[in-house]
Amino acid sequence: MSPFKFSVSNNGTNELVVWVEPWAHDFTLEPGENLVLISSDPESMVDLHRENDSLQIYLNSSSGFFVQQAGETIHCGHKRRPV
Repeated sequence: MSPFKFSVSNNGTNELVVWVEPWAHDFTLEPGENLVLISSDPESMVDLHRENDSLQIYLNSSSGFFVQQAGETIHCGHKRRPV
């Protein structure tokens, strides 16, 4: 079976912080950027919650996941801005 893939694009004019829950992993997308969330569980489902410049993706799966941008794996804290 093929893995579950979910694509997110930032079509806005501000940075978009994408959170993957329940792991609290964050990935910052600049305007025009995108990422792909990949889960090994083909039966995965997501719930989305958008608030201002933040998008929470709740991955309803016990399987692990990874995130790619332009075919390269990116990690938690990708382009995170200092507070």
